[in-house]
Amino acid sequence: MLDDNLIRVRDEQGRLQFVGTRDLSAVVVETNDSGPWGLDVWWLLFGAGDQLVCTFPQGAAGEPALLEYLMALPGFDYDQLSRAMRSTANDRFPVWHAGSVRLLELP
Repeated sequence: MLDDNLIRVRDEQGRLQFVGTRDLSAVVVETNDSGPWGLDVWWLLFGAGDQLVCTFPQGAAGEPALLEYLMALPGFDYDQLSRAMRSTANDRFPVWHAGSVRLLELP
């Protein structure tokens, strides 16, 4: 799914979806109430102009390497990811945006 600065996803119909890592503008986790038997966690990747360009379910082939990359993005919101992983509702959790800045807490 991730190679040569390109994120590629093949959907259920065999269509290729892709976004360059430099064009990635946002990452959202979408949850639904179809679990535990259905695909209840989806990753939504947005490109230029914050347009949805790639979607893939939790557990998709190649997901571990891609998640390692996404979670290393500056400002990735682990708290939002934790909320998403606990959710059993139909909801969306923004976990990263290209313009986000993680503020450090001062002692």
